[in-house]
Amino acid sequence: MKPEIALALLLAAGHLIGDFVLQPGRIAAGKRRFPVMLLHGAIVFLAASAVAWPFWSARFLAALGLVAALHLVVDGFKVRAAPSLRAFLLDQAAHLVLLAALWRWLSPGGYSPWFGGMSPGSWFPLYVWSVVMVGLVGFNLIGGSTLVRLALGPTIPSGAGRESLPARGAMIGYLERIMVMVLVLVGQWGVIGLVMAAKSLARFKDLDERGFAEYYLIGTLTSLLVAITAGMAAGWAMDLCRLVF
Repeated sequence: MKPEIALALLLAAGHLIGDFVLQPGRIAAGKRRFPVMLLHGAIVFLAASAVAWPFWSARFLAALGLVAALHLVVDGFKVRAAPSLRAFLLDQAAHLVLLAALWRWLSPGGYSPWFGGMSPGSWFPLYVWSVVMVGLVGFNLIGGSTLVRLALGPTIPSGAGRESLPARGAMIGYLERIMVMVLVLVGQWGVIGLVMAAKSLARFKDLDERGFAEYYLIGTLTSLLVAITAGMAAGWAMDLCRLVF
């Protein structure tokens, strides 16, 4: 596996892990306070450096530290803006641009000197893909919930069931997105329709109300888009790692 491909995948996965898997709601909600923001920056740096350990060098870690600091600058602008889908997408795009710049500056490069003697064999592509999967699952579940919430906005139609939405709605969304992601990964696109039909059947009577029907459609399509994107990205990463199961 080419070092530059492995580095790109690990940097992207490290970002997803640091920004979604390791950012609980308390940190996300408290980033207006400097200590919490600093903690988030440390988590981002540690997550990226931990997953990309085969590339450790003084140059790499220093550059990664700079990117983590710039990550905080980007987040600083985001927390001062009103929560919106646009702000979320611009925030993530800025983070990816920073990672792309880091990757471009470090490439072409090789593995760290102490790792070179280990001669990455068949285990290394599997390691890279496993890390990517952790990041993508975190984005699919946690990032997916955020995207759905931002796409829907603050209005909740009466048919949505306010008392059950936070817990049951989130769990349904998690199950839906993980199932769709797996189905995309194994190429069972037709079964996705059955999953969507089963979900719609449970809300069949509520769909008569136009406001709820639009609310339901926006949430379902957003959730579906996130899951399909995560599944396709997982398959693409598998191809890059040249894994065959």
